[in-house]
Parts: sequence; structure tokens; C-alpha cells
Amino acid sequence: MPLVNAVGVFACALSPALVLGALVVYPHPYLVILALSGAFGFVVAFMLCGLVWTLLSPLRGSVVALMLCSTVIMELGRWGMYWCHDQVQDKVASLSGVASHRVADGSPPLALFAEQFAWATAIGTGIAATHGLLMTGRLYGDAMQVGSVYLDHCAMSRHGLAALTSLAFVTLQVLWTVYGFTHAYPSGSKRSISLIFTSHAAASSITFLHADGAPPSMQCGGVSLALLYSLVFGFGALAARTAMRELSRLGDSSLAK
Repeated sequence: MPLVNAVGVFACALSPALVLGALVVYPHPYLVILALSGAFGFVVAFMLCGLVWTLLSPLRGSVVALMLCSTVIMELGRWGMYWCHDQVQDKVASLSGVASHRVADGSPPLALFAEQFAWATAIGTGIAATHGLLMTGRLYGDAMQVGSVYLDHCAMSRHGLAALTSLAFVTLQVLWTVYGFTHAYPSGSKRSISLIFTSHAAASSITFLHADGAPPSMQCGGVSLALLYSLVFGFGALAARTAMRELSRLGDSSLAK
């Protein structure tokens, strides 16, 4: 039964990353490298969060302060990945005799956007997969304790709650990365960048509602999951609308030429 639970949790939590990895990332070696770099970058940001928590003792007394600090570090890491990839591609493209994976500048705007969307998805997939593994990895050690899988007042097991929570964050990590890399960071829009940070902080805050110290009626995850998935669908709709507007604009500019 523990093996069945493990397969179910990981399949649910990592399903977006697994699908994107198999259909979008894996067929292209360059995108595989980008996904691995995204995973590495997230691990480095995660370690920095732990270092800050260790060195700044005042943060240990405030979960909210720790969450906000961690969110800042994670989002700076996401922007750093965008900046590094953009700089590396510029340097490689300027070298004679060295192949670059970047579409030529003279290519149609739609091709440039598609390339940007592809490597944003790859990096987002690497970040999402790593985040999902970190969220679910310690679950089974805790579940070895007697009475830790189910709570008396909850119909859903902690495995199920962890799987659905991780699924939401895995999906959001991909959406945040794609929205940031294709719109917020290239445009330099402070409003769009702050929207990524705000939604990240909101998602992290929602998980406090079903934490161990929360009221028993909230620990089952009914309220927190409803809020979390409302955020997922809301940000997903925003990202899709932004992408469609960009595609429409690029299509119109191509026709005008």
C-alpha cells in the first residue's frame, strides 16, 4: 500500500511536469539542458532560503517573514535564470563559427516568440519538477509515524492533500516562468513582475490554512485547496490572455509587412 500511495502522489503532483517534459522538452536536447539548468537554479535558490533562515535568527520566529523572504529569493532566482540565458545566447550568437540555438534575428516575429515560449516552458518544467519533488519527498518519512496519514476529522488523507497542493504549485511554477520569460521580464513591466511575486506569496500564504497549527476545521484542506486552485485558474487565464494578445499583435505586424 505505501508503494501505491507513493505512485499516486508523485503521479498527481508531477503530472504537468511529466507531460511537458515528455512532449515538449525531451525531444530537444537543448531544452533538456535548459530544464536541468532550471532545476539547478531552483535548488540553489532553495539553499539560499535555508541559509538566510539559519543566519537571520529573527526570521525563525515569524513564518510570514520567512515566507516573504523566501519568495523574494525564489523570484530573484527566476529573473536571474532569464537574464543568464539571455546573456549567454547573445554572447554565443556573436561568436563566429559557433552554432546558436537562438532563432535568427531576421526570422518572423512569430518564430521568435515560439522559440522564447519553448525555452521558457523548458526552464519552468525543470523548476516545477524540482519544487514538486521537494514538496512531496519528505512526506513518506513522516507517514511512517502512527496515525499520521489520516486525521480523525478529515476524509482526505495527508497524502491526497499534499498531492493536490504540489500539483497546484507545479502548475503555477510553469505559468509564472512562461509569463515572466515571455512578457514580464522582456517588457520590464513592474506591474507584471510584481504580479508574479504577489501571486507566489499568496499561494504560499494559502498553505498556512491547512498547516498543523491551523484550526481543525481548516486542516482538511477544503478552503485552502479552493483558494489555491482559484489562483491557478486565474493566473492561467491571465497568462493565456497575454500570450494570445502577443500572438495577435505579432500576426498583425507580420501581415502589415
